[in-house]
Amino acid sequence: MLRLFLSCFLVLFYLYFLLFGYDIIQLILQSVVFGLLMLLIIGFVWSLIGNNTPVITRYALLMGAEDSSAERRYTRKVTLVWVFFLMSLLFYKVCFFLGVIEIGGRGFLEIGFYLGSAALFVGEFYLRPFFLPSHKGSAFVPFLIGLGQVSFKALWQFDRNN
Repeated sequence: MLRLFLSCFLVLFYLYFLLFGYDIIQLILQSVVFGLLMLLIIGFVWSLIGNNTPVITRYALLMGAEDSSAERRYTRKVTLVWVFFLMSLLFYKVCFFLGVIEIGGRGFLEIGFYLGSAALFVGEFYLRPFFLPSHKGSAFVPFLIGLGQVSFKALWQFDRNN
């Protein structure tokens, strides 16, 4: 019964796209991106409020970084930088959706934002040793492997477990 329902839904969904075309697909895709950005921003901001541990601090501690006050200050600042970056991307999305700005009509500004997030991520890794001398000599690939091994469940439950 469930398969029949899903099959009918997919057929109707496909016909709807055939009738209404590109605009509705674009609206759905932008809505998904908007929703994901909102979830990221809420998660990052929530981690900065009160006695919560910032998201970047959680990642660092779960990856085995030392639990020093300098490390916590630095990772809190990095979390703030990510919040501002994500909020600027959300602001661009909202302005573009409302037709306030026409820049990036072909997606060039959006591509720039995503390349900027990669540059921010990689740049922060290579700037970190200047602020935290204990991170000198860290290699990028093992860092990525360690980052990929941190589960979202451990990240989510971090303040409950510590």
